[in-house]
Amino acid sequence: HFQSSDRLLVTFLDSDEGRRRLLEVSPIRPATVEGFCKKLRCASCGMASISLVMRAQTGDQVTYAEDFIYDRLSDIKPLADLDQRGMTADDVAACLLRLGAASSVRRPGSADELRDLALTRLAQESSSIIANFHLKSLGFPSEWGHLSPVAAYHRDSDSLLIMDNDPKPNDPFWVTMQDLYESMRPADPESGLPRGLILAEF
Repeated sequence: HFQSSDRLLVTFLDSDEGRRRLLEVSPIRPATVEGFCKKLRCASCGMASISLVMRAQTGDQVTYAEDFIYDRLSDIKPLADLDQRGMTADDVAACLLRLGAASSVRRPGSADELRDLALTRLAQESSSIIANFHLKSLGFPSEWGHLSPVAAYHRDSDSLLIMDNDPKPNDPFWVTMQDLYESMRPADPESGLPRGLILAEF
């Protein structure tokens, strides 16, 4: 993964500190951690996130595999558009709705509101969370927005575990609530709106 620096505002899971936090977390979504895999297409972090939360909630590893759900969702997000522009938070919510999950987008107005939303949903086994954030705001060398599922909360560090599905050599990482909130504030150029959380209910 990218080497740690003063600019990189995350703690990788594959580090001593990252592993220590995993042993101390509550709540955690084991199926989201165990079912984790990298995305298949360059701009498909949204589709990969949809696939992971659907597989984690249903236990169906075939029907909701990333390469099997494209055709079912192509009228919402055509592949050509997906490859060029990626997905907005609202695109992801619409796709989850098509697949049978009640879904909504929340754009928190503070780190405290973000924490309340995340902890409430993580405590509910029938809920899943996908975070939409700006990579450069966390110190990554990219101007793109990104989408990845949330799997756990570590209270002492006030951080969430993001199951980063980027195919580049990134690991899942911990990010503090304040830093994640700040990374959601830049507007998505496709929607003109701040980023936030996609909440799914099953």
